[in-house]
Formats: sequence, structure tokens, C-alpha cells
Amino acid sequence: MSALPNHEQLLDLLTKQAIEGLDQSEAATLQTLLQQYPAVNGDEFDASVAAILLSAQPDETMPAHLAAKIVADAPLQSSAGKTTNVIALPARKTSSRSAAAGWWAAAASLLLAFIGWWPRLTGELVARPPAVAALTPEQQRNALLSSGRAIQASWSPGNDAAGNALVGDVVFDPVTQKGYLRFRGIPANDPRLAQYQLWIADSSRTPPEPVDGGVFNTPQNTATGDVIIPFEAKLPVGKPAAFVVTVEQPGGVVVSKQERVLALAKVTS
Repeated sequence: MSALPNHEQLLDLLTKQAIEGLDQSEAATLQTLLQQYPAVNGDEFDASVAAILLSAQPDETMPAHLAAKIVADAPLQSSAGKTTNVIALPARKTSSRSAAAGWWAAAASLLLAFIGWWPRLTGELVARPPAVAALTPEQQRNALLSSGRAIQASWSPGNDAAGNALVGDVVFDPVTQKGYLRFRGIPANDPRLAQYQLWIADSSRTPPEPVDGGVFNTPQNTATGDVIIPFEAKLPVGKPAAFVVTVEQPGGVVVSKQERVLALAKVTS
């Protein structure tokens, strides 16, 4: 079963769970797949198949009030967002539930197609990737570097002596407009007195003007280790030519006089 595409394996496991149950390994796999497809409600699927079983096997031994409750609790959402009742299938007698498993799987597939889940599972619904937030800034930076689309530039000292010992680089993704600053040797700042601010020189703008990349702080000296700071351009950057870090008043400024340039990184094509 593991060789099936994820959406087909998910449907198979949901159907088997509703009809005959899963072993421990299958149940664990199902939970993993349900996390990848958050739009699918496993409990709702079970209730729907239970209602089909009741409709198609009225001779099943079950208290009348319980049967009525399962049917009443099994409305589903169609692909148009409207509530629809479960399809009432013709009665079909069978010697045992396991012998009829193939027919029930077909009925469940028909139900899925009717309520609009099947098209989403096979095409429109995409498995959710692992959450980027679970990665550290360093891991996110490394992932961007390995993507092959990153723009990378190394720092050079600016006109402020505080940046003379600073080394590192900037990595920028022109697709997401996000990136990472890597520093070693950047002095710690007191955010009550001043903050660092990133500027991105965009040569595609007429006239050329820097785009704000946000303010940031370094609470401790990084002479013996790297600090990695995520950032995002406040406006779309078409063609980054350079990245500049200035020292500004708390909260940053709208337009920098660049009186204190800590570091700059020129982009080379």
C-alpha cells in the first residue's frame, strides 16, 4: 500500500478503517496522511460510510435509535459548500461484512465523488509540506541556499567604525522576497538608543531607491559565533543591487541619511 500515491493511500485507509478497522501500523500511517491533507475529516468519512451500511443492510442487528442517530449525524459538505444528505443506496444482502468489503469500497468512492472530495484529493488538494516555522533560521537559510534561486552577497565595512570587524553575508530569495542576514562581529545594540535597519537597493526602480528591509537588534556581541536574522522586503524588489545596514533611531526611519553605515553587500551578477 505504501507504493500508492498519498491521496490514494489515504482513501484506501479511510475506507478500510470504516469497514473492518486498521492495525497499529496502518492507524499510524493514516494519522500522518490526515495531517498532510487537513481538508479531509476522518470522522466525517466514518459517519458517512456507517450511514451507507445502514441504508444498504437494513437487516444488520442494531438498535433502532442508534441507527437513526448515525443517519441523522451524517450530513456532509458538498464541493459547493452546501449540506447534502448521504446517498440512499439500494438494499443489498450479503453473508458477511468482510465479503462485501469490495462493494462498500466502491460505495464509499461514489460518495466521495458526490460530495466533491475525490477531485480535491486527486488534483486540487496538495499535501501540506512540513512547517517551515519548525526549522531554525540557520536551517531555513541553508534550505534557501540549496534551492538554487538565492542571491548571496558578502558584507564589507561601511563608514561606521563599529562595523570594521563585521563579517558574514546576506541571502535573499527574489521569489518570496525573504532572506537571511548572517553576521559575526556585529556589536550589540541597546534598542532604547538605536536599532539596526536593513535597506535593499533596487536597480529596477526609477529612480533607483532603497527598499526598507526592517529593523533588528543584536542583544549580544557575536565575535565568536554567527547570528542569523530573517528579514522580508517591505516593498517588491525587482533587481537587488546591494544590501545596506545602517544605525538608526529606535523604530527605524522612512528615509535614511546613511550617516552611520555599518555594512554593505554588493550583488555581483
